[in-house]
Amino acid sequence: SPLGRGFLTGRFRRLEDLGPCHILYAGRTDPAAVAALLGARGWRGVLTVGETDRFLELGGTIRFQMRDNRVGFVVNVSSVAQNALEVNSGMLKVAQSVITNKPKGGK
Repeated sequence: SPLGRGFLTGRFRRLEDLGPCHILYAGRTDPAAVAALLGARGWRGVLTVGETDRFLELGGTIRFQMRDNRVGFVVNVSSVAQNALEVNSGMLKVAQSVITNKPKGGK
């Protein structure tokens, strides 16, 4: 990697099996499981990425979505701030949309 850091991927079935991470991708997971995942612990400093319809509403940071046969993304700037992350302004410019959406449940 450009910063000399390694990159490791892994899968887990239980939240207890998840160790420290910088990026958490929750793919096409059941919305109830995503809600439990995002609400289970603080994700300060962790970029949460998903693709389910309600991912951002539940507190996720970036959601991938298809538009005009292209993969794009939406950024939830409330989640960015809440999780003490920084997003480059260039990334926000190329996002399909940028929203301010506080997660339900007062997280």
